[in-house]
Amino acid sequence: MKLTKYDNLENPNYTVAPDCTHHLTEQGVPAYPTRFSWVWKFSFGRAPVKDDSGAYHIFPDGTPVYDTRYDESFNHYEGIATVVADGKWFHVDLVGSPVYADTFDWAGNFQEGAAVVRSETHFFHIDNLGKRLYSNTFAYAGDFSGGYACVNTRSGAFHIDRQGNPLYDARYLSVYPFHKNTAVARKLNGYFCHINLDGVPLYDHEFVALDNFYNQVAWAQIVDNKYVQINLQGDVIVELAYSSLDEGNCEI
Repeated sequence: MKLTKYDNLENPNYTVAPDCTHHLTEQGVPAYPTRFSWVWKFSFGRAPVKDDSGAYHIFPDGTPVYDTRYDESFNHYEGIATVVADGKWFHVDLVGSPVYADTFDWAGNFQEGAAVVRSETHFFHIDNLGKRLYSNTFAYAGDFSGGYACVNTRSGAFHIDRQGNPLYDARYLSVYPFHKNTAVARKLNGYFCHINLDGVPLYDHEFVALDNFYNQVAWAQIVDNKYVQINLQGDVIVELAYSSLDEGNCEI
């Protein structure tokens, strides 16, 4: 891959204009004279844009990175961007060249050296050369985070490693990415809990809604429609001020 114009991949301190047709400098003035149908933020010194000619990426001065036009273009992650051409999804490098020969019915972004793709109704992960990480397929799969990914099958939801192997035997209605070795999971009865890397709940309590732990506490909704913070043992430590929407009290 040859970078033809900007070897410096640092992003400019630009923001997207309110009408999303161009970028603004730190001084709040247009970064270039061109106007697009839409623009997104810069990553790796490039921003995805779309105009009457199609979708592509631009440099900070508003000029195209390459001549090819796609149906859709997205931001670069780990130096690779997702694009769509003729309804098929694949990935391109920093100069807009495909990084592998295959195409898919949908493709996600690269995270931790892997991207989720879909072929018909089958989801799996590929590496940055387009090679499958494993032979399994799933009803749905999410990005890798901390070495693990969330997947769904007919038997339920769980986490896998990079070889496509389940981390544990338990199955849930849904699972969320691990955050500091704990993850939110929705149990088969519809209620939520936190699980560890072995797929085991951290406590016996169940919640209507739940968030990740933040500095050893987590936001939760309990069965009587109250909002609380819980500790690592699942115990309520404080009832939050906006406990019941039925009270109609929106004061801070």
